[in-house]
Amino acid sequence: MFTGLIQAIGKIQTLKTLRSPLRSPSSSIPSGTSSGTSSGISAPFLNYEVIVFEEGPFSEDLPIMLGESISLMGVCQSVTSVKKIHGSKNSGGRTQLLLSFEAGEQTLKKTTLANWKVGQEVHIERALRAGDRVGGHFVSGHIALVGEVIKVQKLSLDWAISFQIPVSYKEKVISEGSIAIDGVSYTISEVQYIGRKCLFSINVLPLTYEKTLIKLYRRGTKVNIEFDFLNTLNTLNTMTKMQEEKGHSFQNLKDKIQDWTEISQQISYIRRE
Repeated sequence: MFTGLIQAIGKIQTLKTLRSPLRSPSSSIPSGTSSGTSSGISAPFLNYEVIVFEEGPFSEDLPIMLGESISLMGVCQSVTSVKKIHGSKNSGGRTQLLLSFEAGEQTLKKTTLANWKVGQEVHIERALRAGDRVGGHFVSGHIALVGEVIKVQKLSLDWAISFQIPVSYKEKVISEGSIAIDGVSYTISEVQYIGRKCLFSINVLPLTYEKTLIKLYRRGTKVNIEFDFLNTLNTLNTMTKMQEEKGHSFQNLKDKIQDWTEISQQISYIRRE
């Protein structure tokens, strides 16, 4: 579980597409990744490395463990290896950590990860610990879909950025509600529906704009979107309750029909007598 407050900006060092025995060789490899070779039934499987400075939440006082969950652009990933790189001229003498991750077919399908490039910067956040402050909102790291930036507007004090997603997700987009975009927690400021699209906007303060990669957003930029975790649970509970009530109503209707049928049969019998 995360909170949507970015702790560091990392950089993609390597990307390598491997193969796992999941589906037929005719399946396509996601664009933006290098291709591996193998024979037999296979599916895309991405191995990649991210480098980050060993400081703050990533300092040696808080060592990263193998298997630890880390959010990368909002996607929950497990660390498969950790290497320490001691200070060099390129890093200004600061020690860095080289973190390895692996992403499977479903992750590549549902996120922007399939289009990542070597040298690209990424948002990083470590998982919450018991007792940590939840400065943003609860973020699971399970991406719902990829959205698209449709407008970036500079206002007098902040920036207004608008996105579009399919209208089928409209129940999960609530004005003044929370949403995670590329792992960053935001409050939705406006929602509207146009045709088959759900359009929503956020307002970004100068500090967030400067400290995150949102300053790189342009019209057409693809982003990872996760809806408010608590709102999703509430929606599921509401839908379950509605289904249960619908089932009870249907059962009540059946009982009434049965009662009237029995009464009708009794009346018919009395008339015959």
